[in-house]
Amino acid sequence: MAEILAQKEVETKLYELAYLAPPQISAEELETLITKVKKIIEKQQGAITQEQSPHKRTLSYPIGKQKEAFFGFLRFTMRPELEPELPKILRLETNLLRQMIIAVSPQQLKEEQKQARRQAPEIGRKPYKPRKEKPQEVKPEELEKKLEEILGE
Repeated sequence: MAEILAQKEVETKLYELAYLAPPQISAEELETLITKVKKIIEKQQGAITQEQSPHKRTLSYPIGKQKEAFFGFLRFTMRPELEPELPKILRLETNLLRQMIIAVSPQQLKEEQKQARRQAPEIGRKPYKPRKEKPQEVKPEELEKKLEEILGE
C-alpha cells in the first residue's frame, strides 16, 4: 500500500503553458517576466522541459485593446494535483494578457516527434536532379523519309 502511495507522489504529467505578453513591454521586462513565470512553476514543484522564446504575433482579435502580443510557451512536468493552483497564481501576474495550461498526452508527443522526423533533412542524401538528354542528331534523309510517311506521299 505504501508503494502505491509513493508512486502517486512521484508520478508527473507533462503540461504546456502558452502565454501572451503586451507588445509594448521591453526586452528586459520580457526576460524578467519569463524568469518569474519559471520560478512560479518551480515553486509549484514543476520542472521545465522545453521553452520557446516569445515572438511578436498579430492577434486574430484585440485583447485589452492590443492588436499584437508576444507569444511564447513553456513545457513542464508537474504532479497533477498541483496543477489547478497554477492558473490562479499566474492570473495575479499583471504583464500576462492571457495564459492557457493544457495537459500534453503521450500520443500528442509521439505525433510531434514523427512530424519533426519528417521535416528533418536527411543527411547524405543528394537532391534529385533530372538528367539532361542530349539532342539526337537527325539526318536529312531520315527526316524526308519520316515526312513522306506522315503526309502519305
